[in-house]
Amino acid sequence: HPFRGDDWGTVIFRITSADPPPIRDLAPEVPEALVYVVQQALAKEPEVRYQSLRDILLDTEPILARLRQEQATATVVGAHALAAEGHLDAALAAVRQALEMDPLNESGRQLREELRNEIQKKVVRIRIDAMLLEADALEERRCYTDALQVLEKALSLDKSDKGVTSRLDVLNKR
Repeated sequence: HPFRGDDWGTVIFRITSADPPPIRDLAPEVPEALVYVVQQALAKEPEVRYQSLRDILLDTEPILARLRQEQATATVVGAHALAAEGHLDAALAAVRQALEMDPLNESGRQLREELRNEIQKKVVRIRIDAMLLEADALEERRCYTDALQVLEKALSLDKSDKGVTSRLDVLNKR
């Protein structure tokens, strides 16, 4: 509330005769364009004030869009830091949040794709490692055909995995 007082009479007097405190006194980081909107909305003279909510929206929507872009950019920077620390899931969540604020943020879109690929690689690695353990157990029990099938399935997940290809080579020679 821009006008305060101990009683209604004081409040009404201040509304009609005093200028409200500048918005920057309350929030110094407010963009200049928003300062103008607030001043115009609180103007004493009716002809200076906004004539409709639509006019206010036309002036505030670009401000809000710019603020969202700035916040999205800062969030993507934070997501890069999280990714660098190895917190891929948290980084992906931050990027998604940034893209909700600014769907056109190209840096966020690129980072999102990189994170998704990295997370997928980790999931595949975990599955391949589990399959290698399974193949070891099958080999120990001399179930070579089953071990080969497991290794071939592991290779289908990542054709470039040298560990799987070398294990297949060894097992095929038996």
